[in-house]
Amino acid sequence: MAYEQLEEIRSRKREKVALFLTAENMGGLLLATLPVYLATAQFQSLFLRVSLLIMAAVLGVTITLEVAGLPIYERLLWRVRGFMRVKTAGAVLTPDQFSPVPVATHVQILPVDGPIRVVLPPQGPPFGARRLQTPPTIGGPRSAMPSSSPFDEVLEREAARSATASKAEASGQQHGVVEEAAYAHL
Repeated sequence: MAYEQLEEIRSRKREKVALFLTAENMGGLLLATLPVYLATAQFQSLFLRVSLLIMAAVLGVTITLEVAGLPIYERLLWRVRGFMRVKTAGAVLTPDQFSPVPVATHVQILPVDGPIRVVLPPQGPPFGARRLQTPPTIGGPRSAMPSSSPFDEVLEREAARSATASKAEASGQQHGVVEEAAYAHL
């Protein structure tokens, strides 16, 4: 039960309890002023006691103010923790000290006949070395030649293949052998 109450306090520490005080600031204020209040109970001078209480209150609120997203007291705690870690374990960090980084103990070698294969780059001239056909110019030596597109060549090959297939069926040959021969020329 006490754990749930502590969790509630921790989750609500940034809530405002006054116009300029959060719950965290109020906790710092109480932790700083209460010892000073008890220590100055025997003082005869009211001015000295009030001034010491005001200074303690300012210190309590100041130490709980956030600077770049982290209160000053937490910064001090992290500095002390880091200093103690360096003194006890040294300044060199190892990979197992980083929790999100997995530590590789061995490297698995892939089998030669496994499902992963090496993909070789395509053979032939590089892409930049390929030259496209230049269109014929008017009055040039190539203007008399008819230009054919790659689509025309495909259509011609398909027509030749269908003609070969119809001849093969007529002569009684098997259709699969003729189709393989036609696709071998593509």
